[in-house]
Amino acid sequence: MDKYTIETERLFFRPWTMEDAEACFELSSDSRVGVPCGWNPHRDIEETRQVLSHILINDHTFCLVRKSDQRIIGNVGIDPVFKKDEEGNEVEIPSEREPYWNQGYMTEAARAAIDYSFNVLGLSKLHCAHFDFNKASARVQEKCGFQYDRTEMAYSMPEGKEIPSIKNYLLSPKNEI
Repeated sequence: MDKYTIETERLFFRPWTMEDAEACFELSSDSRVGVPCGWNPHRDIEETRQVLSHILINDHTFCLVRKSDQRIIGNVGIDPVFKKDEEGNEVEIPSEREPYWNQGYMTEAARAAIDYSFNVLGLSKLHCAHFDFNKASARVQEKCGFQYDRTEMAYSMPEGKEIPSIKNYLLSPKNEI
């Protein structure tokens, strides 16, 4: 496993590329995928290409690939992240489609991202968020051990307004007291 590849029993993560545009569009054009996450479905593949080049292609966002058929089934990002500086102070570093639902893929992916964040990147604390109506994301975060931190208002593009966003955190096992 190299620096940018994470692997689990059924999945591997890899950086997004422009060659992923069609698969990304297939996922991103489905209103059931984006709306719970706070973004509108992509209207055309050109919009997807723009999102890939300006948002997804970086060193902290990965596409989730199902090993059994090499299909891209989702996305996971590690941003923002926290780690200890040389003095030991915690510092912030700036920065699905239905057929795949309820099969544990996101929990598996989240656990691997957590492991990667703590054990490869050396981070000490992670923050995660979900809109209050997104019960699936809430459940994944709960299963991964995230704890409630606070509720803030966050803008949801599909809703066209600010709505409650639940902020959770998880400490590295190396840093828990």
